[in-house]
Amino acid sequence: MATRTHTGHWAYWRGQGARRTWSGCRRGERCLTSALTARGWPAGLARGLLWGVKLVLLAVLLYAAFRLALVLALVWGGLWLAANTDPEDCVLEWREGEDGTGLYDKWGNLLSTGVTTLGRLR
Repeated sequence: MATRTHTGHWAYWRGQGARRTWSGCRRGERCLTSALTARGWPAGLARGLLWGVKLVLLAVLLYAAFRLALVLALVWGGLWLAANTDPEDCVLEWREGEDGTGLYDKWGNLLSTGVTTLGRLR
């Protein structure tokens, strides 16, 4: 009895699994095409239906990949913006300025509106 001395790398086994999956899909397509033709469908229409299903699946996969890429780009942009923002730009101060009492940024712009120097609403 011969024993197996070389079991192969993980890539070999992944390739074998992909081959079996691909062969199973092709076998399923042939069975579905023959079943549709046995029910009276023209062979060209049965093959066209299978191509239509494949194109729809491809469109769904491309849409999902685009959405994933968009989300990753937004997350990356947000992380980059957070890393490159100067914390001194975000300093806010509650004070009484020329525009009234309120929350001012470091450039003297009033950010909270509705309060005057007398403390009444405008």
